[in-house]
Amino acid sequence: MRSVLIICLPWLGLVTGRGDSTIDPAASFVYAANAGWINLRPTAAEGAVLGQYICQGHLWAANLGWISLGSGTPSNGMRYSNQNAGDFGVNHDGLGHLSGYAYGANIGWIQFEPKGNPTVDFSTGRLNGHIWSANMGWISLSGVGFETRTLSFAPGRDSNANGIPDAWELEKVGSLDLLKMGGDLDGDGVLDEDEYHADTNPKAKDNFLHFTGLILSASDGLAHLSFTASQTRIYHLQSMPVLESNWLDASLKAEISGESGVFHTPLNGLGSQGFFRVVASLPLAP
Repeated sequence: MRSVLIICLPWLGLVTGRGDSTIDPAASFVYAANAGWINLRPTAAEGAVLGQYICQGHLWAANLGWISLGSGTPSNGMRYSNQNAGDFGVNHDGLGHLSGYAYGANIGWIQFEPKGNPTVDFSTGRLNGHIWSANMGWISLSGVGFETRTLSFAPGRDSNANGIPDAWELEKVGSLDLLKMGGDLDGDGVLDEDEYHADTNPKAKDNFLHFTGLILSASDGLAHLSFTASQTRIYHLQSMPVLESNWLDASLKAEISGESGVFHTPLNGLGSQGFFRVVASLPLAP
């Protein structure tokens, strides 16, 4: 799923819940020097599920047994508190960083903590870094000669079936009753579900995916297009020479800083006019 916004600018006319394991069955193993190989996808139904907000499911090791990443139902509906045994699990901050605790009856707690820097690469889905067990030492999520990766980030529970994960609704508006499929809570012309796809604020009229500026630079031969952005999303710039033709991907990577982004695209070939649009998508969307 993705959110799209087109804008026309002067001069050049510039437009701008639990399912199967998300782990790749061909790249599902991590390694512990003191315990050997650990499988993040022992079966499709019971394996690890890496999500936009939380992880759940199980790991399996012949020497350790089952290890739980969490129940999938954090007490606050968003992320595990990890303050008690009834609300533990591994959280995802939306930026690729994993934190929290996994638990195995035969080994105890396994910590996803900053020193080990456990992360997921948005481009490849590859897991990197290490996790720590007091009873087992460091467990490597990546290493020479092998990799572990997730094929997608699961969006999570959508109890009201409005196309928006509960966790995002609770985080943004504090309720599951305000955002509707086809609705527009803040009346800014952007549907609630499109605000989710772009990770913009569905309660603020001035916060939606749009271009914010254009600089045409003769010195470097580039058009610099700035836009509103979220670091939890991936952006693509697409163009067409005239309206009603096909959108073409510019194959450019956006530079994101805070809540703004910019694309740098060559002026050559634009002619007297050109149309651009920016497309926001969730990383590793299922």
